[in-house]
Amino acid sequence: MSLENELFQELRQLRDSLRKRNAYANGREPPICSDEALLEMSQRIPTKLEDFTAIKGIGDRFIEQYGNDFLAITKKYAVTAAGGSSIDRDLAQTLRELQKKLVNISKANRLLFQPKTSKKFSFDPTTTAHGNEILGLLFGSKRVVNLCDSSKSKDEEKVFKRVNEIIREVNRDLREKGAFDLYIAYPFVEGRLVGDDDFPIRAPLALFPITIEREGTVIKVRM
Repeated sequence: MSLENELFQELRQLRDSLRKRNAYANGREPPICSDEALLEMSQRIPTKLEDFTAIKGIGDRFIEQYGNDFLAITKKYAVTAAGGSSIDRDLAQTLRELQKKLVNISKANRLLFQPKTSKKFSFDPTTTAHGNEILGLLFGSKRVVNLCDSSKSKDEEKVFKRVNEIIREVNRDLREKGAFDLYIAYPFVEGRLVGDDDFPIRAPLALFPITIEREGTVIKVRM
């Protein structure tokens, strides 16, 4: 039995015993929380009361009445799992909203159609001399790839200047908005979804967060 499953079973036993212990005068047992909440709890392994706020279906009342009981169990497993989740409520909500967009395959999802990509904010790294290494960065053991070296050729010098422009834009956004939004979009698909609600699709299927580092004449991409 996996660690996650062991924790889930122990949490479920605790919930069931708390239900019986806190049964109402008419014999009806309080719900306390769902199996889905327990499953997410066993995956996140909370190590403090605030961590429960990130779990769907868990509210302040649960934390106040039962939080310490559940925490006593999850803390034991957190040692083995090398720490629990520190994700906060706002971030968890953001991730849930993004999840909705991922499964919303319809015209209403504007993320599925991007009429054009801006030259000011985008660049295709697969067109460079090191383009074949990009997949190794995304899916292999590589953690960093040399994108170009301006001292080697005119073509690499052009790539250096082009990527430098993107670096400036990213740094400007970081200063003005406090956001560092730099990704490799892969794969980028284009076509039509055929069916009852036929509509065009032009968008990346996934965004991989990266950083770009400039060292002299060399520009590197790092996951």
